[in-house]
Amino acid sequence: MKMIHLKDGSIEFIDSNQQLQRLVEEHLGEDAGSEVEQLIADANYTERKIYTDLNSYESSLDSWNSAGYEIIADAQRAIEYIENNKRLDRNKLISFFQSIQTNINNEL
Repeated sequence: MKMIHLKDGSIEFIDSNQQLQRLVEEHLGEDAGSEVEQLIADANYTERKIYTDLNSYESSLDSWNSAGYEIIADAQRAIEYIENNKRLDRNKLISFFQSIQTNINNEL
């Protein structure tokens, strides 16, 4: 709750945006009240958009993080295959790299 000191010396207690709008409307008129109402609506929209954007960004980071671990696992399997086999199956190596490529392409 906020305490507002008015020019006439009176004090108003405000605990919501609607009360602030009402106070402005009472002291400055309906046009000023409508402007405050629009400012509140704009601020609420901006706040919702920020949280939506942050959630989207977080989801994107989670997806990239998961893809990164999958790429590391594919690369590790390819390295182990190369280290543990004297003869390399070209198609098997290609499948490792195709899996890495697919993970990257899915994120782009």
